[in-house]
Amino acid sequence: MSDIVTQQVPVSDAENEATMRALFAEMSRLEEQMERDRAEIERIRTENEAIKASTEAKLIRLEEHLSTLTRAN
Repeated sequence: MSDIVTQQVPVSDAENEATMRALFAEMSRLEEQMERDRAEIERIRTENEAIKASTEAKLIRLEEHLSTLTRAN
């Protein structure tokens, strides 16, 4: 196995500050996107629960209707 020697390039304070600002900006952007994604997930969960409740209610009505038709025949 060969040892790889890396040479550190000096970075100015201004470059470090610019990098930090860019990283903080990206972090803020990602946090905002994460909040939007969480809100969308919650909206979808709520919509899903409403659909499930509606579907279950329709199924119950269909079962009741089928039972009524079966007794009628």
